[in-house]
Amino acid sequence: MTLLPAVLAAAPVEKVWHDSEWGVLRIANRERMKQGLLPMSTTQALQQAAGIRANELIKTFEHTRPDGRSALTVLNEFKISYNTAGENIASGQSSPASVMRSWMNSPGHKANILNKAFSHMSVGYVSVNTGYQHYWVQLFTGGCQITNIAVGSVADTPVFKLGQDIDDLDLVVVLTCNHIKAYMPLIAEMCKGYNKNNTAIQTVTVTYGSLVTTFSLSLEQFAEQSAEPPITPAAAPQNVTVTVPAAPQNFTAAPGNRQVALSWDAPSNNGGSVITGYQVSSNNGSTWVTASSNIGHTFTGLTNSSSYTFMVRAVNSAGNGATAAVTAAPRVGDAAPQNAAVPSAPQNFTAVPGNRQVTLSWDAPSSNGGNAITGYQVSNNNGFTWVTASGSTRHTFTGLTNGTSYTFKVRAVNWTGFGAESVVTGTPRN
Repeated sequence: MTLLPAVLAAAPVEKVWHDSEWGVLRIANRERMKQGLLPMSTTQALQQAAGIRANELIKTFEHTRPDGRSALTVLNEFKISYNTAGENIASGQSSPASVMRSWMNSPGHKANILNKAFSHMSVGYVSVNTGYQHYWVQLFTGGCQITNIAVGSVADTPVFKLGQDIDDLDLVVVLTCNHIKAYMPLIAEMCKGYNKNNTAIQTVTVTYGSLVTTFSLSLEQFAEQSAEPPITPAAAPQNVTVTVPAAPQNFTAAPGNRQVALSWDAPSNNGGSVITGYQVSSNNGSTWVTASSNIGHTFTGLTNSSSYTFMVRAVNSAGNGATAAVTAAPRVGDAAPQNAAVPSAPQNFTAVPGNRQVTLSWDAPSSNGGNAITGYQVSNNNGFTWVTASGSTRHTFTGLTNGTSYTFKVRAVNWTGFGAESVVTGTPRN
């Protein structure tokens, strides 16, 4: 009736996410696995950082923080290490499914979600009664090495019902990464050996890249599920009158630079006939075009700061259905993805020994990571401690012990964080 405790994580998993945020991570990982990519996980620190960014979006909906700093500086506040990082933001969408549709319909946001360099993704979400009401953020980081996986649950004694899909069991994959714990929702695409109609003890195999783990469970068959539903006579056939579809549901608009990405859900009533497509308008219904997909469309070439009234309607054999409308204004900075990295290692790093000193010199990295380099840091003890370099490409360590070998390091710094390191050894002498 329950997961066997011996095959779970050592203790119940502490829930550090909201259900809506967890839902976004689940959908994003499905999209990645469709493309043969590893799913992403989150951490407690990443979730806290995303929560801060989501609240900041209420004041400043762009990739700079209210104080003017880069959005990704929030990672440094939680001492989150990474080689590459990125951010997606959105507003107005009321559910994980609708915000993921908006992001996947936008090439830049989609590229972040499907970036194979990213190993972690946290999600922040906040709902308020002002502005766009719903604010979302995804924070991505890369460069982490996963060394172990296990399966756990947020419940102390989980109980599972017969007929539940494995996604609905609310199980958690616990990953060991750089000596910290990371978490992701267990999804069917990662599993083999699960049968939702089997009451016997089952062993399920979970795969993440080259890492494999197993867990065991059994499903509880409740009395009300064991009873066969009553059989009712088939109703006599009736003539059905086909009408146009109802209005599409959950219609939202995500503004961007000279563009607005629309997303929607199917109507509650298709009018008795299969929906054959959707039409959209950017001018309050004066003209219509066929939507690029059945779940979304992006209008480009718009004028920033100008208000547009967008409409969508479903089409079936009876004609054009009822319309849904939303108003939005494209503007610079809105919903554009940010993808920045730390600098690569400084080049041509050399050490010139002197009497009780060593003078270091280097050239700029081949890549600044997409952000201007703000300075350099150096170390004379193999990276145990660091100081700011005295010059732009030069620094001298004094007060050293002649005849003793020292391991020196240098790294560039940009707004994203500390870059890759170069290393050299040197021995001061008379």
